[in-house]
Parts: sequence; structure tokens; C-alpha cells
Amino acid sequence: MSKREIREIRKISKPEDVLESRRTKRIRLAVCVFYIIAMVCCAFPFVQMKAPDGSIQFFTVFNMIFDGMRLGDGTAGAVVYGIVLFVLPLIGFLFESFDKTRAFKCLTGILCPMISVALICFGPGRAFSLGALFSMICYFLIAFMSVYLFLVIQEEKRGSTKINNESKPKHDFKIDK
Repeated sequence: MSKREIREIRKISKPEDVLESRRTKRIRLAVCVFYIIAMVCCAFPFVQMKAPDGSIQFFTVFNMIFDGMRLGDGTAGAVVYGIVLFVLPLIGFLFESFDKTRAFKCLTGILCPMISVALICFGPGRAFSLGALFSMICYFLIAFMSVYLFLVIQEEKRGSTKINNESKPKHDFKIDK
């Protein structure tokens, strides 16, 4: 094979890079900011749980993770719960910040908040506090903005295919007079 043929094969097999528009970039960055706010909310009082000494206290996500690891007396569920509550927005943030060309970020932008809200509402805590409330608000905003981002991406794809189709002739038959 010649170098020219190899270049042609690379050009054909290379996926088409879709440039991100200003509109989708702004939405994607806003979703990233809300993910960061949701991760910061993990430092606020999050859920009310039974403490190891028998009293009922409000715990942050980081208290659940690090105090549960330090005590190690049957609090493994709280450790896993805290880790999952912190890792889900982190995963969503990483997908949202690094996925610029595909619409997979929209799927993770819907699934991560749904799972997080379900964990907060149906988790082991008795009641949720300020951090959980703020993070749930952020998760709802993230989910709605991800749906909007998906619709914008689809609209831009439709618009780009419409432009490409308009440049091509609709038919190839000739009219004779």
C-alpha cells in the first residue's frame, strides 16, 4: 500500500469531529458547575443517622466515609453509602467535562442525578438536611439541563444534515423541451 492509500483509509475510518457550538458549551459548563456544587454540598450536614455512641446526629458524606472507616464496627453500609454519594457526581462531572463530541454526557447527566436522588430519599438516614436538600436541587437542575442539552445537540445535528442535504440535488433526471 502506498502512503496515499493509507492516508485515504485513515481519513475514511476517522470519525467525523463535531465541533461544539457556543450554546452547547455554555450548557455543558453550567452542568459542570452544578456538579461541583453538588460535590461541595457533601461537606454540609447531609443525613441524620444513629451515631456509634447511640445518639442521633447529622452526618456529612465525608463523616460517613472517614468515621465509618475509623470505627469499623458495623458501619460499612454508611461508608459505602457515603462513597457512592460522592462518586456519582464525580463521575457525572468527568463525563460532562471531557465528552465534547458525543451525546453520552446527556445520558450520564440524567442517570447520575436520578440514582443520587433515589439514594438520598431511600438511603439509611432518618432525615436529610441542608446538604442533601441543596444537592437534590442541583441534581434536578442537572437532569433538566441534560435533557435540554440533548435536545440542542439533536437540533444542531438536524440543522447540519439539512444544510448538507440542501446542497445536493434532489433528483438527477433531465427535463427535455
